[in-house]
This record gives sequence, C-alpha cells and structure tokens, in this order.
Amino acid sequence: GMRRLLDPTRELREAQDVLEVAATPDNQLRLASALLDAGRASEAVVQYQAIMKGIYATDAHVRVRLAHALLEAGKPADARAELEALIRDAPTFKSPEGHLTYARALDALDERAKAREEYEVLVGYFAGLEARAYYAASLARWNDRQRAGDLISESLSIARRMPKHSRSINAVWLAQLKRLDSQLAK
Repeated sequence: GMRRLLDPTRELREAQDVLEVAATPDNQLRLASALLDAGRASEAVVQYQAIMKGIYATDAHVRVRLAHALLEAGKPADARAELEALIRDAPTFKSPEGHLTYARALDALDERAKAREEYEVLVGYFAGLEARAYYAASLARWNDRQRAGDLISESLSIARRMPKHSRSINAVWLAQLKRLDSQLAK
C-alpha cells in the first residue's frame, strides 16, 4: 500500500528486471499485470497475448486479465469476444473480475439493456464497491437518475457498515460514488 504510493512504478520496474533475467511465462505474466496496473493497457495486451501462446493458452484467469487489458486499451468488442469465448470454453468457470469486465464492455459498446442486466447481477454478489461505482456511473450517463440515486444510497449505506480496512481498500470507488451523488443532487 504505502510502498506503492511512494514508488508507483516499482512493481513495473521489478517485473521488467526479472523478465530480463529469466523470460519465463510466470515472469511475463507478472509484467503484463504490472503494465495493466500502471495504466499501460495496450502493452499489457501484447504481453498477455504472448503468454497465451504457451502454457497459459487455456488459462481462464489469464484470459480474464487479457479481456480486462483489451477493455482498458479501448477495445471493448475484443474484450467481449474474449469473454464470450471463455464462457463457451469453460462454462463452469466463474470470475467476478471477468463478469465486471464483461458488463463494462457491453456498456462501452452501448448495449444498455444487456449491460444493465449484467450489472444488476453483479451488484448482488460483487465484493466491494467497484461494480456499484461503475454501474451507478452508467445509470447516470443513461439518465436513469432514480436507479442511480437508489444504488448510490444503498452503496453508501454498505460503506458505512464496512470495517475501516475495507473502506480504505474501496476508497477510490467510495469517492467516485460520493462525487456522483453530489452531481445527481444538483
């Protein structure tokens, strides 16, 4: 936590250094994750695609991360296609991160009804406030102020009951929900 605040590129530098020493699939995976976390999604996509040519070719978790990187790189149709292929290939695999990425990809593709359906399921089980923050922002963008306001109120109520540690983990999403709440109040 604190180390990342003081040196946000440390993990990326370390992942690059380790990969230079030993170009193993695990080290490639570490670099891909570090790139994605550093906001360098297009580079992360390249790394994830390279990883998927090897022992991780059918790894569902890597495919979810690839889809996330594709979405963050501005390729929601590719993210959706990757996740739909994963659903076909591994129908029993469940991933909250993958589900959120799928809902966000549908939203980015302006498939509102399907995105709304996915978000509604997500907010029922997704740990933390991230899915709620994305959904509330979408609802506001779609001009569904009533549902957005209800979701925000419910989410802020949940946040008040969270332990301090959980609130700190969700600080970004909590701040986003509060900003959205004040915007809707205008």
